[in-house]
Amino acid sequence: AYYIDYRNDRGKFVGTVIDNLANWDFAAENLKKG
Repeated sequence: AYYIDYRNDRGKFVGTVIDNLANWDFAAENLKKG
């Protein structure tokens, strides 16, 4: 599905992935603190 959404704006897709990874790291740290 991502290909259809982002095929014309690969830079946006990459930025979104990076943001999502950063959010997962943040969530993981919060889970550790519990």
